[in-house]
Amino acid sequence: SGLQFAVLDGQGFIPFPRV
Repeated sequence: SGLQFAVLDGQGFIPFPRV
């Protein structure tokens, strides 16, 4: 939609645009 969702990855948090 335009918001960003952060996911926990092996290196840290990676923000990606949630549709």
